[in-house]
Amino acid sequence: MNLKDCISNNLKVLRRQYGLSSKDISIYTDIPSSTVSYWETKFRLMGSDYATIISNFFAVSIDWLLGRSANPYNVDVLIFLENEFINDSVDICSSTPFDEPDN
Repeated sequence: MNLKDCISNNLKVLRRQYGLSSKDISIYTDIPSSTVSYWETKFRLMGSDYATIISNFFAVSIDWLLGRSANPYNVDVLIFLENEFINDSVDICSSTPFDEPDN
């Protein structure tokens, strides 16, 4: 399978798995929906900058997205996202929205 085939197939798998349209991916990543459609129809090859954005968005490895690995999960990305979520949760929970102003 060539690179365009791998990207097309893997992107379709991810999009369907999460129930997302090309437009949804566009909204969340700021990548034009036409560009996402071009990748899926093998009209264009995904550049490295977009591969990074897509792999981070879906928390999969770039190697899997490009067909170089059978393991889709990127442990480093998952740990990063988990830490970001935990840090955001702590910030939200530790803040008191109804603090009285100092007089």
